[in-house]
Amino acid sequence: MFKNFFSKNRINQSGEIEDSIMTVTQEEKDQIEMPFERRTLSFFWYFIILSIFGLASRVFYLDFFQGNYYAQISKGNSTRSVIIKAPRGIIFDKYGKILVRNIPSIDAVVVPGYLPSGIEKQKEVADSLANILEMNSGNVEAMLESQNMKLLNPVLLKENISQDQALIIAEKKSEFPGIELEETAIRQYENGEIFSGVVGYDGKI
Repeated sequence: MFKNFFSKNRINQSGEIEDSIMTVTQEEKDQIEMPFERRTLSFFWYFIILSIFGLASRVFYLDFFQGNYYAQISKGNSTRSVIIKAPRGIIFDKYGKILVRNIPSIDAVVVPGYLPSGIEKQKEVADSLANILEMNSGNVEAMLESQNMKLLNPVLLKENISQDQALIIAEKKSEFPGIELEETAIRQYENGEIFSGVVGYDGKI
C-alpha cells in the first residue's frame, strides 16, 4: 500500500519537473545551461581583451603620431652642450712686468630648460633676482619669458657679479630654479688706457 503511494508521488513529481522544463523560456533555459561562474569568466575575458586593445591603440598612437616629438625630448634630456672657455695667456713687458692678467669672475646664467613653467612663478624669480643683482625687474622678466623652455644651454644673465650676490643666490638656490652660477675669468689690464693699442682689449660683440 505504502509502496504504491510513494510510487505515485514519484511519478507526479517527475511529471511536474518535466512540465516545468518544457514550459521555460529560451532566456531561462540559457541561464540554466550557463552557470554563474562561466558568465563571470566570460566578463573577465572581455575585460582583458578590451584592455589589451586599448593599450595597443595607445602604443600605436605614441609610436606613429608622437614618436618624433618624444624623440626630440629624449635627445634634449640626454645631450647638453657645455662651452669650456680657454683661458687667455698673461702678457708681460720686456722687463717681466704683467700688463694683462686673468682674474676669477662669477657669472649668473639662465638654463631655460630648468625654468618654472608658470608665468607667475617666473615673475617671482625675476623680481627676486633683479633685487639681488641690482637689475631692472622688467628686463629680467622679459629675458626669462623669451627663452626656449626646451633648451639646456646656459644664457648669460649678468657677468662678473659680486661675491655677496653669488653667495645669496647660492644660499637661496631652491628659490631660483633655472638660475646657475658659472666660474669664469675676465681680463685685467694694467694701464689699459696706455697699452690698449698694443695688447688689445676684450669687449662685448
